[in-house]
This record gives sequence, structure tokens and C-alpha cells, in this order.
Amino acid sequence: MAINYRVIQKGKPGDPDAEKLYYAIPVKSGDITFEQIVKRVMLRSTAHKSDVLAVLTSFFEVVREELDAGRGAQAADLFKMRVSFSSKGKKNKKDVSAKDIVKKRIVFKLGKEFREMLDELKFVRID
Repeated sequence: MAINYRVIQKGKPGDPDAEKLYYAIPVKSGDITFEQIVKRVMLRSTAHKSDVLAVLTSFFEVVREELDAGRGAQAADLFKMRVSFSSKGKKNKKDVSAKDIVKKRIVFKLGKEFREMLDELKFVRID
């Protein structure tokens, strides 16, 4: 399989006089729904659809609970996730409070399996 890409021309943001250069950008070939994932997992295993649905749903619920509790979650060699945020700076330590926390996000770090997949990607230009 390969990742499709197309070529676009764009300038530097905020600098209308900058030279416009050409860049490759990915072209997504579609999405897979949770239901489709469940069906494909079911076809690769001896588990019934309801079992696969229950396990995958529970997996994501547990990951969410762990992130909500301030812990990271790791899925074997696939990925690691953790909650992070930025905060507003204050001159005095005692003035910093939870109200100063902004830009909450989940940090997703690729594991070995996904890094290897990325290293092996092939690309096809479409025009």
C-alpha cells in the first residue's frame, strides 16, 4: 500500500512578498469507522462481534479513566498517551492556580510498531 500526495504552492504565512514554494501534502484516501474496525478484528479472530465491541470499548474507557486520573497509558509497542497542558506565568509561586492552566491536550507518542510502519511507507504522487 502507499500514501497518496499532491503538490501545492504556498507562500510564507505573514509575508506576502516571500517566494512561493511547492510542497507535497498528503491526500487521505478515506476513513474507517469504529464499526468497520470491529468487523475487521472479528474476521481476524475467533471472537464474536459483541465480544470485540465490548473489549475495544472497554479498552478506550480504561485509557480515558487512566488519563483522567493523571496517569499515562501505554499500548504495548504501539503508542503511549498522557495528558499535558500549558499555563499562564505568574511572578509569584503562590499566585499560580488551576485557573491559569490553558491549552489542555493529550500527547500521543508513537511506539516501535508505528515508527517502523512510518519508516516503510511508500508514496504515490497524484495530480
